[in-house]
Amino acid sequence: MGNNKDDKVNAPKDRDYTLEELKKATIKDSDAFQDEFEMVAEEVELKAGVDEKELWIVRIKVLLLSGIFAMIGNYINTMKSGNPISPIEILPAMLAMFVIIIVSCFLDDFLRKNTKISLPTIVYISLIAMILSIPGVPFSDAFVEGTNKIGLLPLCTPILAYAGIALGKDLDDFKKQGIGIVVVACMAFVGTYVSSAIVSEVLLRLFGRV
Repeated sequence: MGNNKDDKVNAPKDRDYTLEELKKATIKDSDAFQDEFEMVAEEVELKAGVDEKELWIVRIKVLLLSGIFAMIGNYINTMKSGNPISPIEILPAMLAMFVIIIVSCFLDDFLRKNTKISLPTIVYISLIAMILSIPGVPFSDAFVEGTNKIGLLPLCTPILAYAGIALGKDLDDFKKQGIGIVVVACMAFVGTYVSSAIVSEVLLRLFGRV
């Protein structure tokens, strides 16, 4: 082997290794690490794709169930008022709302992945619905006419049901909050009601409705 330091490196082993041998070992380890890294990256990407697919399945299921319950609730609500509107009659408007929500979810996912924009999905839903309601926009008249047949309370029924289920699931966590969470909730409810009543009263008097 010789004693030239440029040709070999003393290792804590029984023999000396040359620089060439160390380079080959390093390259081999680097290739193995690269292969392992690529395998892990593929597994993470595959898992992310599966999670995203499952998320969309849940979204569609929730939307379909909410739409069915809303149509049934709207029929019961309008039947009590003496002007029943069948679920078939509001089906086009419900489908339009379904498409708006799906597009908004796609837009939200895209912006979160590719930009730093992170807004609640309801912002995109409201924006698209407002644009479709503007006079002169194609199908705006049909969209407004169809959605006017759907009441607000029937749409809230599935949401309130899901909220109740969520509260029941996390009831132990709410118990740990103590009486403070009840006080805060009551103050929030009262503040929201009083504020809404004041704004409504001011606007109604401003436009001479009362």
